[in-house]
Amino acid sequence: MPLAIACVLLDAGCAGLRCPRCPRIDPTGERCLVWPKDDAQAATLATVAPPATVFPAATATLPAIPGNAVAPPVTTDPVFPQPELPAVAAAAPGVPISPVSAQVATPQDRLTLTPERILAPVGTEVVLKANICTTDGYTLAEQKIEWMLARNGVGEFVEVSGKGAFHPSIYPWNAGSKKDNYLATGYTANGPHCINRGTPDPSDDVNILRGDAWVTVTSPLEGTSSVTAFTPTVESWNLRKQIATIYWVDVQWTFPPAAVTSGGRETLMTQVNRQTDGTPLAGWIVRYEVSDGSGVAASGAGRVSEVVTDAEGRASVQVSPTAAGAASSKIDMQLVRPANFGGSDSPRLVIGNGSTIVNWSGGSTYVPSTSTPLTPVTPTTPSIPTVPTTPPLSTTPPATTTPPVAGPAKLELNVQAPQSALVGTKLRAVATIRNTGQSAATNVVLTDRFDQGLLFPLDPSRNMIENKGIGTIGPGETRTVPIDLDVSKAGSLCQDVTVEFAGGNPVSQRVCVSASEPAPQRNASFNIKIDAPTSAQQNQTVAVDVIVTNTGEVPLTDLQITQEFPLAVIQPQPTEQGAEVISGKIKQTIDRLERGAKKTFRVNCFLRQATRATIFADVTAETDQAGSRIRTSDDATIEILPLSGAATQGGGVASPPTNQPLAIGVQIGTAPAREGDAPSLRVGTRSSCEVLVRNTTTAPQTNMAIRVYFPPELAPDLNALEGPPGTTAKLAGGAVEFTPVATIAPNELLHFKIPVNAIAAGNVKVDVQAVSSAAPAQGGVITKSQNVQVLGNRL
Repeated sequence: MPLAIACVLLDAGCAGLRCPRCPRIDPTGERCLVWPKDDAQAATLATVAPPATVFPAATATLPAIPGNAVAPPVTTDPVFPQPELPAVAAAAPGVPISPVSAQVATPQDRLTLTPERILAPVGTEVVLKANICTTDGYTLAEQKIEWMLARNGVGEFVEVSGKGAFHPSIYPWNAGSKKDNYLATGYTANGPHCINRGTPDPSDDVNILRGDAWVTVTSPLEGTSSVTAFTPTVESWNLRKQIATIYWVDVQWTFPPAAVTSGGRETLMTQVNRQTDGTPLAGWIVRYEVSDGSGVAASGAGRVSEVVTDAEGRASVQVSPTAAGAASSKIDMQLVRPANFGGSDSPRLVIGNGSTIVNWSGGSTYVPSTSTPLTPVTPTTPSIPTVPTTPPLSTTPPATTTPPVAGPAKLELNVQAPQSALVGTKLRAVATIRNTGQSAATNVVLTDRFDQGLLFPLDPSRNMIENKGIGTIGPGETRTVPIDLDVSKAGSLCQDVTVEFAGGNPVSQRVCVSASEPAPQRNASFNIKIDAPTSAQQNQTVAVDVIVTNTGEVPLTDLQITQEFPLAVIQPQPTEQGAEVISGKIKQTIDRLERGAKKTFRVNCFLRQATRATIFADVTAETDQAGSRIRTSDDATIEILPLSGAATQGGGVASPPTNQPLAIGVQIGTAPAREGDAPSLRVGTRSSCEVLVRNTTTAPQTNMAIRVYFPPELAPDLNALEGPPGTTAKLAGGAVEFTPVATIAPNELLHFKIPVNAIAAGNVKVDVQAVSSAAPAQGGVITKSQNVQVLGNRL
């Protein structure tokens, strides 16, 4: 009898101990102990009968699984879809499919890890939990767990668990340890406890059970962290390790209002920005779906429209009613990060959801929806299971205790910097300071001493910089301090970073970079030439060749060619397969153009009116330097002669009178589809006003300047103006005024580009004034006007 009691105590206290000839607790509850001689009962416990069907029918219930209940994982991610079951033949409800043969299961110890996948905002700490589950359904305490973080991703370990409260962490063999930011060793707890994040809110606490090991991971950058948990306690190689994936996102968004009222088309706009610095995010996807009502997205043909955010982080869609008397439409929205976004290997991720109700102010009476509209989702820290806030009842009054004295502050320093750099570039090192002590660290000072060859941009004569603005770092807090230096010479260049605080020991780290001279730059250049007849007769078709030649020393890639024709005068027809004319422009691409190679594009042009017409061609190309593009352009003018006995028609870019030394052309908006109509813009869109000025004389002209007057319906963007080299622009007297061009050669064409935003509807006019040293004496100003139709968004 004493032996039986001892075995019962051992089995209840540690599920990992084995007593093959002793009794153990009966998990079924039918008796207190199970003896090995009870073969029938032991066989029942050792085998697991398969379910009656492979996949239960719609009305069937799954058999109960014996064993301990599994707590929900920490900070599980509700965004990821559930895995789909493999397709099987349809079966009637309640009718089982062919049963599988009964097999005897072989229970094995295994390592479990939760959560397996999770979304987390950058800068937060994610808690991962692991435990060793035995064949009896218990978890083992005081077992070693090794944590490994893949180095090809982002993130770093912050804190790792020890053996628990019953084994003080002052002894090294009881505490968890970090070898570096990518390798840590911890232990499963010998008793339950709670991880407090240092906030008064109990909802962010993490409950740790007996047998749980944990580690926290953080990342200041977007990307993917792959964390592997491994234990040597489990014998099976397939069951002794588990992998968790953390997807870090840096985003905040604003969905449209929860309810809007509209009498016609309504524009819904979602704003997406980076959470850390507020910059707009381009390339994200906002998915709009009409879930009920009679609305449809105007930009798509169906009830679902996926819109990619532009450079300003906006994704807009128009919604309009499709049935007379429609009362309302509910629009569901999802914020989606595309797969492989920004060069990462992450899958397509749904980040947030929202909805809005569009109430149509028509004749129909509004009928409220039976479903509650969803509210916009904002990025928050993943939810964590909470512990009960109500303490258990106690019949004895709590004992009066003296709060323990807080321990000293302790700082950890981690400096991350590139391992290689080029001379002439900037080097950024990021110092992460964390207070792992129990008291606040005051008067924190960061010092960086660096070798010659590294320069501080604000004072190149110094070889040390000191940051005294960090202040106080509380217990558990982390500060990130960037250090920017310039690389001025090649070699191994090192910097010693030290952090000091009041009353504590300084912490230092040395990082080095291998600097090398950049590769010698080879000249990259090319030209574009328009080969067109100088004159031709009206109603004729002439061939115009656009020739692109690589005249540089390196191959060129991703050449983007744009040809522009005045549709009111010339009707172009490209001969290249797949080329199209859109709003008078033909856009074509050359993937790669070797040194000395040339490429010719032919366009057959039908001459519609007798006037002078100008054709423009523009091309950009990428050089061997990543992200470096060069640009050039050309133009050609065709004098279209009238038919015999016919008068010259208006339109196009007319030939200037003989007493005017400058010819002015204005192009804005979308070219008209019919002759005689003005170009058009739509309210809320952005276009460019292009002003072309040519020296029509045979002598150079000096001090040529232009001034462009815009109506109130068109707002110029002064931050994105383009003009000849060396020119700038300002707003003066209600007009955009460019600084004078020193010299304009005979027959030279100057190109000015002014981005404009259409803000109100109306028939307006853009006026251009030009002046030069050869301007006529009467007023000295040459003018040109262009009528524009600004169309509204509502029909």
